[in-house]
Amino acid sequence: MVAGETARASCDVFDEWGNPIEAAAVEVVTDTTGAGITIADRDLTLERAGEYEVSCQVAGAQETTSATLEVTPGLPAGLAVARAPELPVYGIGQVVAVDTIVTDAYDNVIEDAPVMFSSAPSGRAFGQGRFRYLDEGLYTVTAIVTPPTHNNVALSGSVDFLINGTGPEIECLSPVNAT
Repeated sequence: MVAGETARASCDVFDEWGNPIEAAAVEVVTDTTGAGITIADRDLTLERAGEYEVSCQVAGAQETTSATLEVTPGLPAGLAVARAPELPVYGIGQVVAVDTIVTDAYDNVIEDAPVMFSSAPSGRAFGQGRFRYLDEGLYTVTAIVTPPTHNNVALSGSVDFLINGTGPEIECLSPVNAT
């Protein structure tokens, strides 16, 4: 199921001879508890992505079996971008990259979200989210996730790279030259 959706557990209860017990008091439980996990009667609403062992508990039962429920992230709802490496200035010809983290509405990371990158002014693309600039200047790389997204809103984020071919000037004032 997708994070935030609700699944209904079905529970079959039998006596020791294998006869069904229709009116047994059943409690649905998961192997994980906490925030983002809501169980109401036999309905499970799970906001955190992952695998859960779901079982039906009956007082006095000698044997209980469980089922695995996989919760996957929902549609992209958030985008974080960062420079890699994080430096104040980059050299001419240095490969710079933009790291992205795409999350759903419940902050589950979406590993394979389709992120597109563009650079202004343009640079030489050097793989997905990686660029090389051969001229000095300020470059802006924008990462975009297009719908389908949560609420069908395109997600975008930008980072700037300052490219400089010369290092900072250093002037020694003391001791004076040749002393």
